[in-house]
Amino acid sequence: MRANLSLLILVAFSMLCISCTKYKFRVSSESMLPTLIHGDMVYVVPIKKSGGIERGNIVCFIHSEGTRDDLIFVMRVVGLPQENVMISDEYIILNGSNLMPKEIGAPSFEGVTDHPGRYGVEQPFRLGANQYFVLGDNLAIANDSRMWGALDESMLIGRVVSIKREGVRFGSDEDIK
Repeated sequence: MRANLSLLILVAFSMLCISCTKYKFRVSSESMLPTLIHGDMVYVVPIKKSGGIERGNIVCFIHSEGTRDDLIFVMRVVGLPQENVMISDEYIILNGSNLMPKEIGAPSFEGVTDHPGRYGVEQPFRLGANQYFVLGDNLAIANDSRMWGALDESMLIGRVVSIKREGVRFGSDEDIK
């Protein structure tokens, strides 16, 4: 009970911080390799100020399966609200049409079915009105929507608009999908 209250307070505080104009998070996993590496700093604009979410956007969100040190996740949006998502034979199928990696800025979909996922793998998964299907670019290790299902819009913090790696900043609102 006490842990749930602490998590609720942390989530409420994080959501309060969302009102900031622009903020940053340090990448603490390898789930977005090669796009993002451990230690990269991502600069994020709140969803309401970024013009909304599109397929291929890299987003930050609060996820309840994270540990205290890893509560903020960074993933790529693949499925949008009300879509059917299915992952089969190295393909991602949205509403019956194959999605190509280059359409969303992902390096590849190699290994997408190797992950022991439960949602959308070899069977259609329907997203609700305010839900997204997100994947890590490093499909072999990413803890993403294949494992825990749809991401609710209320958990989104913002869209990544630029990345800083070891003192070099690259990307802008236009460059980061």
